[in-house]
Amino acid sequence: SSGAPGGAASQPAVDYELVAIVARNVTASRPVLRFLGYRVLQRPLPVAVADIAPGFLRDRIAARGCCGADELLKLWAYSLAEYSRVLLLDMDSLVLRNLDELFFANRPA
Repeated sequence: SSGAPGGAASQPAVDYELVAIVARNVTASRPVLRFLGYRVLQRPLPVAVADIAPGFLRDRIAARGCCGADELLKLWAYSLAEYSRVLLLDMDSLVLRNLDELFFANRPA
């Protein structure tokens, strides 16, 4: 779906689709995300923690951030090749103004 989330009254200047990339264990929030207009994609971790080179990240990923190793799910945004542009906003992002200009930048006339 495109347009404003949740059927908001104003139509945005940019046609977009909201996509939520979630882990298998995320179940309770899926209906809410769909209601708000998100396309929900369940994905496994793009890389197993055991496959990360030994060192700082591998030693700490499970206990870092809000979601541990699930923080790596955002890397799936790079696989969304069906879109001409992808804007990744993590759940802790704070958007302070309209982002439409990002979708028009460097676009052929």
